[in-house]
Amino acid sequence: MARDTDGTSTTSKKSDAWRFFHDSGRKYRTDKTHHEARCLGCLKKIDSALKKYDADQVSRGLLPRTEARTSSQLRNQAVRDLDPICGKIDALKRHITKCDDAGDAAKTWCAGEKVKEVTLKLAQETAEGNEGGVSQLPGKQKKQSVFGIVQAKSFTKKEQIEYEHNVLKLTVALNAAWRGVDIPFVRWFFDKYVPSGHLPHRQQLSSHILNEEVDTITEDIKTEVHGLYGTGSVDGWSTKKDAVQTTGLNVFGKEYPLNMHVTTPERKTSANLLQHVLKDIEIMTVTWGIVLVAWACDSGGDSKGLRRLLLEIMPWIIAIPCWAHQMNLIAGDYLIKSDSRVIDVLEQCLLVINWFLGHKRAHSMLENEQDREEWARHLTFIRAGITRWTTHYLSMRRLLELKKVLRSLVLRDEDILLTAGGDKEEQVEAAQAIIDIIEDRDFWAGVARTKIYLEPLAYATNVAQGASTRLDHVLVTLATLHRTYSVESDVFDDPVASAALLKSLQKRWAALKTDQDVYLVAVFLNPYFRAFFFNDSDDAPHSLSRIGFYGLVKRVYKRVFRLEAGDDVPPELFSNYLQYYDGEGRFTKDKLGLDEFKQEYKGQVRLNRLAYACIYPYKRIPFNL
Repeated sequence: MARDTDGTSTTSKKSDAWRFFHDSGRKYRTDKTHHEARCLGCLKKIDSALKKYDADQVSRGLLPRTEARTSSQLRNQAVRDLDPICGKIDALKRHITKCDDAGDAAKTWCAGEKVKEVTLKLAQETAEGNEGGVSQLPGKQKKQSVFGIVQAKSFTKKEQIEYEHNVLKLTVALNAAWRGVDIPFVRWFFDKYVPSGHLPHRQQLSSHILNEEVDTITEDIKTEVHGLYGTGSVDGWSTKKDAVQTTGLNVFGKEYPLNMHVTTPERKTSANLLQHVLKDIEIMTVTWGIVLVAWACDSGGDSKGLRRLLLEIMPWIIAIPCWAHQMNLIAGDYLIKSDSRVIDVLEQCLLVINWFLGHKRAHSMLENEQDREEWARHLTFIRAGITRWTTHYLSMRRLLELKKVLRSLVLRDEDILLTAGGDKEEQVEAAQAIIDIIEDRDFWAGVARTKIYLEPLAYATNVAQGASTRLDHVLVTLATLHRTYSVESDVFDDPVASAALLKSLQKRWAALKTDQDVYLVAVFLNPYFRAFFFNDSDDAPHSLSRIGFYGLVKRVYKRVFRLEAGDDVPPELFSNYLQYYDGEGRFTKDKLGLDEFKQEYKGQVRLNRLAYACIYPYKRIPFNL
């Protein structure tokens, strides 16, 4: 096949370089092979100048508007005004490299071509070296010395669409910016190793590809959750610039993000938040086909009022506070409302942690001391944060784990440690204060006591923040915490701290008001508990008796199934309730398979504390599992 050296021929398309140049079809000067080439970027610049000149002439009345040149006339004039260059590929590449008007696409292509040339040259040199220096073994076939790509067929339209969507998912999985696909080396890499597909540009990724992927995911979610029961939620957070409210849906322990509302320009009121929530509830129920049972949010600011407003509109819905947040508030009540010793211990812990983390030399000495003690792994401090649940407990626990090495460091290198923060008098005094704290036995006793009190709350927080946490889990956890801090023992021996915790627990339970019924019935409907969980003594409230508890069941039934106040529940509800209460009929242990389920979970390597409570309801939940 006859081919011009500029990449053109009568039977094949031009070189890719010609995408950035104008070809007049004429040979370059006396050259009988190569065509004239004019840079499209340079032509565009001349076009703009000519157009501006005509517009100026028209505005000054020197040229009638009807006589202003058209786009094609301007382009022809620009071609005449711009001197051509030779259409050799090397000449075109040199022009693109030097020209400021060639454009990003041309520069990207040229850079990719240069990478290809360098890579090919290296590959050829490697191949020549292998052929000259390695002898072929007898009986063995010679191995390919250079990795090469076999020319592949282009993707079909369906394959190309799938490829583009997978590129989108790849960038998201790598947390990479979409502009990364336009980096010359990235484009060269994909062109070389995935030659069948065309790598999309960032504009394509962030527009129709992203929109199509969102539509696909939305349809998949609708298929998964249609007709199922779900719990909605809303939570607020802030970026550096904006206040944001996000809504989501939980179906059988699986979370589905729904919407994100930027509320920066709005007043932070419950009424404004309600408008966003109602629109998202419409999407959940009408578009996705969810049967909405409950709505969860925290108890601060506009969210607290939201639950009240939702109940006025939908009295059947179960409004749930964020119980992980509630557990954190209980921990806060313990830290703040206990005697001053707890606050003193916290302040001293923070001093030690901040001093070591703030002085690299001291921290390095701590690591060296761990090497000397031959610890299996190095430990460092954990700094507690108010909004980071359980970190106060984790900070105390880690400090106790480092107790031995800290005391050893002070005993061995006290003189060096004194100047680890600096040689000035105030710096030495600060170091001495840290050393005094580490040597204080009362300080370590206070850390151990605080850690012991925070440990049940840390486990309770992890139970409460699970994606599959149920209302019976919450009440069992609250009851276990109440019993833990109310029973006198050698472990929880601070009456002021225990009283503060019990008062805080009672406050959270009292705040539920009419929703208490739902939690009690949820525990009752756990077949491992039924009514055994509740106080059945003679002085117990009538509402917890065999007949009295049926009143709670009826109220919750009417609420969940949206019956009016005067409507009657199904007549068989009472007989089924009695059978379930007594474990008879179709509700016996054998027919429910309770022993089999217990055995299955008992065999797990690590039981979470909640599963332990459900399997062994008569035993105190051990917090040292």
